[in-house]
Amino acid sequence: MSKLTIKDILTAFILMIVAAIPRVILVDKIPLGIHGDEAWTALDALKIINEGPIPAYSLSALGQPSGPAYLTALFFRLFGTSVTTLRLSMAFFGIITVPLFYFFIKKLYGSTVSVIMTILFSNSLIHLHYSRIGFMLISAPLFVIGTLYFFSTFLLDKKYRSLMLSAVFCGLGMYSYNSYILFPPLLFLAFLYLWIIRRITWRHVTVFMLTFFVSASLLLVQLATDPKEYFSHHKTISVLNQAEFKNGDTGEKLQFMYENGLKKTKAFLIGHLNDGADGYGDYQSADYIILVFAVGGIVSAILKRNKFMLWLLIGLLVQMIPLFSTVDGYYRRVLIAYIFLYIFAAYALYMLISLSHGGKRMVLLTVVSLLGVAQIILNLWQYFTLFPRSSIAQFVFAPGVYAGLQQIPQNADILLYSERFGCDYETFRFLLNGRKCIRYSENMLTEDETKDLVKLYVDSHIPKGLEEPYAAPVYDRDNRIIAVIVR
Repeated sequence: MSKLTIKDILTAFILMIVAAIPRVILVDKIPLGIHGDEAWTALDALKIINEGPIPAYSLSALGQPSGPAYLTALFFRLFGTSVTTLRLSMAFFGIITVPLFYFFIKKLYGSTVSVIMTILFSNSLIHLHYSRIGFMLISAPLFVIGTLYFFSTFLLDKKYRSLMLSAVFCGLGMYSYNSYILFPPLLFLAFLYLWIIRRITWRHVTVFMLTFFVSASLLLVQLATDPKEYFSHHKTISVLNQAEFKNGDTGEKLQFMYENGLKKTKAFLIGHLNDGADGYGDYQSADYIILVFAVGGIVSAILKRNKFMLWLLIGLLVQMIPLFSTVDGYYRRVLIAYIFLYIFAAYALYMLISLSHGGKRMVLLTVVSLLGVAQIILNLWQYFTLFPRSSIAQFVFAPGVYAGLQQIPQNADILLYSERFGCDYETFRFLLNGRKCIRYSENMLTEDETKDLVKLYVDSHIPKGLEEPYAAPVYDRDNRIIAVIVR
């Protein structure tokens, strides 16, 4: 397609600003509370600030790449340490992904398709959700799209600049999220194929590989030095490590893998399956309009034997491997796969536009635009109205506990009464901000030892349908808070 113009850059900028609005508005309140994995991002960032660089692969949250935590550390330095700055640091990744997505789709299918798909992508329920919480995995789509953009540019111009930029994005993505490791082999396969059919030289392959390995060197060296540490997370969540698999015979093992994969594939495509890991899943996962167009794009790519799209189809299938190889985390582990669905949806729309002319094209674009607006309205209503009140959001993000801690003075130490939470839980470690916390035990503490501690009482669960967290302070005669009761 045509080169980028001032109009394209201005369009991308406007799309980015529009995408920023639903990612930053009420970011400290929806979802209210803080997830343990968000707290790990904050704790890693604080460690960077206080102790210096941390390993490229951190052992926090069972083990994860630590790259995005450096941006959070910068945000903490510039804007102070808070849940708001924590989430805004990850929202930043989601926001800057949008213009890059626009440029990539425009390169493939032109401005009209790109504008429509970028608006739908930036308002997709799943990307919006992960952009608004402090999970580092939201950085992965940025590096996938950046890699694909510069790789597609290289296919057209054969310039080493495009080649190396593609390799840099591909390598830096290794620091983003665990499942990203499935993506680079897709590029390796492409370069091998292009070399075999003599579209590129061995020098191109060498330059890409060297640039990739230099960009990813810190993590790759750590992986090579201690692979057991790197793959410990993968092993923990693997179906091979589950009791149902270990204790079953061959037939039972196959059945367990099949049922697990089928359940998660349905969740991936349709949604409506609560994922206790992320508080996501009450609603659709792939937006309805995108799912329909993506299926059409895949069928069209197969029928037309479009090599580039078939290559992306391989990438989609590879990204779906965690659906069958892991347990839990129904949506987070396949976040990159959703990017491929949008590319196929864009291809389908491009094909429909190419086959229509005049009035028919206007009717097509009008219908798609109306359906897209309806989908966006549905997404925003679900996320900002229904989601905060849902039982899964109340459970996962524990807004009552968060509100309770906010009620306790910053200079007060805490005595915690809770079945679910402990003082060493990462969320508490972040929110305590240096305050001492002791978990109550009748055999460990006397009444005299606890008299100066503010008591925090947390019920074992938060009632379903509770619209607002209830964190009631209890005062003494001197109007000092001596306890907070969370219901």
